[in-house]
Order: sequence, then C-alpha cells, then structure tokens
Amino acid sequence: MKKHAFFAILVMLSLTTSPVQAEQVIAYSIQQPERFVHSQSQSWQTLYSPPKRARNIQVTNRGKLIFEMNQGKDWDWYELDPKTGTNRLIAKSSWFKNGFLSVLPVQRSDGSYYAKQIQSFSSEIYRVSATGPSPFLTRSGLYDFVSLSDGSYAYVIWNGHGTESNDFSDFIPGQQMQLWHKPLSGKAKLLGRFDTIRDLQAVGHKLLFFTPGQQQGSKSWKLIAYDLKANQAKTLTEIPKSSSRGTPQLISWPQSDWIVYETAMPQDHFAERELIRHQVSTGDRQSLGQQGAFMLQKGQGQPGYLTGIQYGPKGSASHELVTYRLSSGAVVQRTPYLWKEIAPDRAIYLP
Repeated sequence: MKKHAFFAILVMLSLTTSPVQAEQVIAYSIQQPERFVHSQSQSWQTLYSPPKRARNIQVTNRGKLIFEMNQGKDWDWYELDPKTGTNRLIAKSSWFKNGFLSVLPVQRSDGSYYAKQIQSFSSEIYRVSATGPSPFLTRSGLYDFVSLSDGSYAYVIWNGHGTESNDFSDFIPGQQMQLWHKPLSGKAKLLGRFDTIRDLQAVGHKLLFFTPGQQQGSKSWKLIAYDLKANQAKTLTEIPKSSSRGTPQLISWPQSDWIVYETAMPQDHFAERELIRHQVSTGDRQSLGQQGAFMLQKGQGQPGYLTGIQYGPKGSASHELVTYRLSSGAVVQRTPYLWKEIAPDRAIYLP
C-alpha cells in the first residue's frame, strides 16, 4: 500500500464542521478534499477543512493540534482547537529569512510556542505567536532543544566539523556533543558529553536520546535516559541498527512515564516490527506485539496512549484504527474504516 493510501472510513463524511466530544479519534485525511475528521457515534464528521494542504500534525501539551499549512512557497504554522474546530496562526515562515522553521508542540503560559529555526550549521530558538517572533535561545553550535514539563529546558551544543561516520548520522568520531540543562532559576549546567545526542526528548525529569553503541559485536543505537534529579545517565535499551544511518522511532510524552520504541529497524519502512512499551521509572518492559509502521507516527495524542493502524487480512478493504493504553497494554478503542473512501495519514486519540 502506498504511503498516501493508508486510511479509509466506513461511511462518507459530512462536510459540515462539528466539535469533538469526549473520547474521540481524530484523523487527517489526504483524500480530496483534505480535512481533519473525528469519529462520533459510529460515524465520522469533518472537524476542519484547511484551504491548503496540512502536514507535521502534532498534539500540544495543552491538547491542541498544531500543523503546517502550505502557502505557496512557504509553510506557515497554525493551531487547531479540537473542541471547537477553530484555528489560528502561530508562525509565518516569511518572518525568517534563512533556514527551516519547526514549531515545537509546547504552548507556554502566555499562549506562545517555542519554534526552532534550523540553519546549515546551527539552530536558534524563538517564542512565536500571531504577533511575531522573539529570540529565546541563541548559542553557537546549538543543535537541539527540548522543553520539560516543569518549565525548564535542555539543549545540545555541537560544533563538529569533518567527515561523518558511514554508520551513524551526525557522528564525527572524536567530536562529541554537549548536553546542557537550564533550570527555572540559575545558570545552565553542562550535564555531559556524548558521541551523539539524537532525537532528544523529555519524560518527566528525565532526558531521552540515542547515541551510538555496540551490542554483541554489532553496531546499535543506545537509548539513554539522563536523570536530572540523580544527575546520571543510564542505558534503557540497545536497538540493532539497520543499513540506514538514522535513529529508531521513539514515542514519548513529557507528562507520561511510558515510552514506545521498536526492537529492531526493518529495512522496509512499511514492514511490521515488534513494539515495546517501557516504563522509564521502573524499567518494566512489555511487548505490544507485531505492529505496522503507522503505529509509530509522531504527533500522538493523549499522553500514554498509542494510536495507529491494524490492517485487515491481505486484500481486505476493511481496517481499524486502534488505541493502546500503555500502562496496561489494553486496547481502549477500535474504529473500523474502508480505505477506498478516505485516506488520513495521522490518527490521534483524545479521551
């Protein structure tokens, strides 16, 4: 099945806007006309129809949806309220002359968002809202940034120059990355140096990231958890690397102690893979079984709930959107659909 033919729905959608009620699955359909839809009483309703194509859909810490929308040469960022179906501008790409703009799914108390402008050899962090941007963090060699649930933040500094590894992306042997933490008060503190710090994420008071490893004589990606309270790093697991230089998929939430990752990196993007639900504080690990790639899409909804596709038998037109509660591994909802009628490329659960 092609990437943009993931989904379909059991019934045709109404084109009217309808607010989301409790315990709903929201999907973004790329079938024309593209639109956000949500399930309600065994049927589907249109939540919002963007005038142009949307992408990079994520759920914020306040339960809103943010996404990029095509504006000709630019992609501007918007916020969608799933309770009302209303949207507002967050940031315009034209505000920034150079680099790629990425808005982070963290809304501040004043309603603004963090945004990262990614340039050739560094990044800059801004606060953005409809009124414009304001600088927040500028450092030479700023590589990555993440906001923690307590309002502090962490960032990565890397001034590496030279030939990168053929096995691991953004890894130059002998030129380590620096991990820093800025508490709510006081100066930023250097936490440590690592070969690489890839896919930096925050879970409670811990920072998660990947760095190169070696497992049973084969190259791997080590998933590291840095505990800010204990001031120490611990390896959570090692995942054998594939022929790709990229990192495995990792899904986490700042407000949840549960994370999800794959046990191996399949050569085929659409191949099934075994998923693990892992409680960071206790180390408890349980399998979610074999799942399709869509189960690991970024931008998941309610913290601690994982939503994706479970395909029907080969040749079947009927499939399901399924949500797991990670604390128990139980399925909390199943929503059937027919892929020939609509094709969403994102599914989000908001109980």
